Amino acid sequence: MQEHHPVRYGFLARMSNAAFYGIIFLYTLLLTFQGLDLSDEGLNAVFYQNIYTHPESVQYSFVFWFNGIIGGLFDQLFPSPGLWGLRFLGCISILLSVFLTHRLLEKYLRKDLLRIGILFAMLVIANNIRIFHYNYQCVVLFLLAATFLHKRIMR
Repeated sequence: MQEHHPVRYGFLARMSNAAFYGIIFLYTLLLTFQGLDLSDEGLNAVFYQNIYTHPESVQYSFVFWFNGIIGGLFDQLFPSPGLWGLRFLGCISILLSVFLTHRLLEKYLRKDLLRIGILFAMLVIANNIRIFHYNYQCVVLFLLAATFLHKRIMR
């Protein structure tokens, strides 16, 4: 009888962190070019565009005020790319989430298993990139809180 060997994803373990993050970034960046959703994306884009100049016109979205501050700041710094630029900011948020997750769990999981888990999560979560919005921002903030809490507990 043949001995059973567990499947190991050696190429994922041998890949450098920069290459892994680069693949994640390219995947999310390529998905930014698929169709536009002018209902929710348009509402958020108008919120970001007007939060500093005409806040009274976007008061409906103030429940997401912190998101508006960050999206509005990005829109002020990079006004010309429009919706694509805000999708790019969404890609950056996803990449930051992957980075924080990887850093938080790398000491506890095998590198290949951690990376395959992140890739599977990416296929589910980031299969339809939208512009920067509160869901992406919440994930980043939760991961930052978990990272700081973990560092404090492990001290």
